[in-house]
This record gives sequence, structure tokens and C-alpha cells, in this order.
Amino acid sequence: GVEPVEGGGEGGVVLEDQGRLESVFAVVLDEFHYMNDADRGTVWEESVINSPPWVSLVALSATMANAMDVKQWISKVHGPCELVLSDNRPV
Repeated sequence: GVEPVEGGGEGGVVLEDQGRLESVFAVVLDEFHYMNDADRGTVWEESVINSPPWVSLVALSATMANAMDVKQWISKVHGPCELVLSDNRPV
């Protein structure tokens, strides 16, 4: 099964020991539009910047207006990135 890897607060255990991520294949970042939030955005930003290149990132948001800019930034700091857009909003 897939086991979540948790950080450890301030800087996080993951940043201190990159070896803990050797078996991680993906990180899901829900509500990614919070990256634009002054108080919370650094958590998402640091997660993208500090994830090893072999880790796939899945950034989810239903309300991100600047999706193409974010795609280009992720491609620059993490590696190749694909943007998937959908107008389908099932309730």
C-alpha cells in the first residue's frame, strides 16, 4: 500500500532527511490555489521546490486563475509539467 510521509513542522523532517522520499512516487497538493495566500502559500511553494525530481506532483485546484503561470513555474523549479484543465464540476 501507499504510506503517507509526514513532515515534522518547522522545516519538516522530510527536508532534513531526503532519504525518506526514496520510495515516494507522488505528492498530492490539494487546494493548490492557497499557494497565492500570504500566510499559507509557502507550504505549497516549499513542497514543490524541495520535492526530488523523481517525485510526481499533482496540484489540485478548482479556482486557480493563473494555471498556466503556475505550470511554467513548476516546470522551471521541479521539472517537466503537464496542465490538465476541466470545466466539469460534478456536485
